[in-house]
Amino acid sequence: MQEKTVSSVKWRVSPLSIALIGLFVALSTVGAYVKIPGPLVPFTAQFFFCTIGGVLLGAKRGFAAQCIYLVLGLLGLPLFTGGGGIGYVLQPTFGYLIGFALSALLAGLVCDWLMKRKGKITFPAMLFTAIGCLAVVYLFGVSYYLLLQNVYFGQNAQLGYALSVFVLPFLLTDFLWCLLLAGVAPRIRKAVQKYL
Repeated sequence: MQEKTVSSVKWRVSPLSIALIGLFVALSTVGAYVKIPGPLVPFTAQFFFCTIGGVLLGAKRGFAAQCIYLVLGLLGLPLFTGGGGIGYVLQPTFGYLIGFALSALLAGLVCDWLMKRKGKITFPAMLFTAIGCLAVVYLFGVSYYLLLQNVYFGQNAQLGYALSVFVLPFLLTDFLWCLLLAGVAPRIRKAVQKYL
């Protein structure tokens, strides 16, 4: 029991953990700026970086990195695709940022469990995990948009419109991100695991 306590304390103060969390805060920022303009929503690499962060760092560190990224952006640092600041919560795509954080958490939880129970992460398991994470991102992105438009702005935003703008144009590219995650994440996690 004492060993677990020491281990958990070590995680909290480990310079490597701090460095890795900082790295994925930076990568999330890079992912926001690596973008291809879309009609209303740009194509970015954020989903890939936040999800692989959860896979490689585990649930706690991966989620922490995304929460720090969110907080720094809301404090005014221009980390998001459209800048930063507390007013960003009124952007129609802010729900996706929440979804990215939860994607990192979900990916980390599943991969931590797989490593503990199976000792490895297979391609099919990672692909299903990535698709599940993507579904979470879409769910929060679309739900936040509808809530913001219908409740805060008093408009009559429809689910069909939200799906046509915020989901359908991205299905193919996001599925390709899922395939990339499934291909590279298990190998990198195996290499990184011994240092965590």
